[in-house]
Amino acid sequence: MKRAMMIVGLIGCLASLAASGADYEIVRKGIPCAEVVLAEDAVKAARFGAAELVAHVKAMTGAELPVVTPKTRDKGKLAICIGVSSLTENQGFRAESFGAQEYVLACRKGMIVLAGRDKADRGEFKLQFGDDVNDVVTQGHPNDFKWPTYYDERGSLHAVYDFLQNFCGVDWLDPTD
Repeated sequence: MKRAMMIVGLIGCLASLAASGADYEIVRKGIPCAEVVLAEDAVKAARFGAAELVAHVKAMTGAELPVVTPKTRDKGKLAICIGVSSLTENQGFRAESFGAQEYVLACRKGMIVLAGRDKADRGEFKLQFGDDVNDVVTQGHPNDFKWPTYYDERGSLHAVYDFLQNFCGVDWLDPTD
């Protein structure tokens, strides 16, 4: 039932984006039509957001979106840019242009931008999903995962959650969802 609701949500997401007059197809018949684009030196909040987006799209459609950099992306596919990169900077979205916890969701030709003000933390973090998007593998002490904390600037992560909730129909019923 949950998977069916997520698929309906993704269809709503695609319909919303299509209404803008451009082609924003993320997945077609189980095949990715989009790539998640991260800067080569992406901050932790953007990488965490990318992992969340990939996991939720996979839960909805069965398709796993590839994560690439601006240099390695396929220009024939929709670019879902998470965080600030050379692609977003070319569109006028620079890290210094965002206020505290501020973010943007923007559609450009062949591109969706989900970026915001993030803590400049490029350290390692662990995020592994089980068979279900709600099944996050959390073996070990919570401090071992080094996720962006509630007090960190993580605008790009908020942009991903906003996109999933308002354009893809994802709802989280409690903090463990």
